Amino acid sequence: MKDNNGVDKNHRSCCCCLGIEGIDRKLRACILRYEGGALGMLYVNSSYRRLGYGQTLLAEATQRLEQQGVECAAFIVDGNDASEMLFTKEGWVRADPTMKRKTGRRKAKRKWIKQR
Repeated sequence: MKDNNGVDKNHRSCCCCLGIEGIDRKLRACILRYEGGALGMLYVNSSYRRLGYGQTLLAEATQRLEQQGVECAAFIVDGNDASEMLFTKEGWVRADPTMKRKTGRRKAKRKWIKQR
């Protein structure tokens, strides 16, 4: 089903994107914020991992959400240890460690929130 602008209502659209690119103008890392407000799709090019790009993007995105008075939320798939460690380091926690989203998949996407 499409809205008046021809956009699929079931499609999860991106509301905001932050990125880091090098002097060669190639993308090193990026993070998206979905229309519903949740952060997602934190990506760091494999050649640039463990250099602080993900931490920098997460900190900046979190700060912007807090300045806007928006709940800081993200969904992390169980077993994504790198994301869980990064979010934990930045002061995020699982909203409810026992709650699972109803995805029908084995690995659950769990909601994480920024601890205040």
